Amino acid sequence: MGVPSHHGNNGFIARYPIFASLTSKTCFMEQQKPTTGKFSLQFGVLAGLAGTAFSIMLYTMGMAYEQSPAQSGISIAILFGIIFYGIYTFKGQNEGYLTLKEALKIGSGAGLVAALVSVVYLLVLTNVIDPTFWDKAFELGREQMIEQNPSMSDEQLDQIVAMQKSFAWVTYPTLLVMNTIMGLIIGLVSGLILKKNRD
Repeated sequence: MGVPSHHGNNGFIARYPIFASLTSKTCFMEQQKPTTGKFSLQFGVLAGLAGTAFSIMLYTMGMAYEQSPAQSGISIAILFGIIFYGIYTFKGQNEGYLTLKEALKIGSGAGLVAALVSVVYLLVLTNVIDPTFWDKAFELGREQMIEQNPSMSDEQLDQIVAMQKSFAWVTYPTLLVMNTIMGLIIGLVSGLILKKNRD
């Protein structure tokens, strides 16, 4: 039995149009390039989940009511590491090419998505898991103010705490904006390190 010829294959495909459709779709998928939106979503969710896991760990250790420099540093390191890896992976799937614009898009997009995940967790934490979360956080802040300013009266402290409580909602949009800016900076740094333009 002989080997089918190229013309024989063409005749077979012509006889069965479904195979021609599948072949064209396969070629199209092979030629598709990775999109910055897909990577922003994928690695943004990953960064958000990793950050949430870290926050849950802090909460179980009773350290969630204050934000120390060490905690902030670890949170930034998690965000930086995952977004950088996302941009690196995008470059690998984009035939080894990466523009600064693509890195900025992935960085800012992933930062925003990660912030959205964090906001959802924070809403669940403060409304379902621990409805007294903000009260505990403000009370801790009050104690720190007393240590730093022993001369402050109770009335002054009450006024400051009341003002902080009234602006607690600002935490959510601030988190979105700050994370997006942080993602943009990470994208800039990553882009400058990894960029490779097509000739």
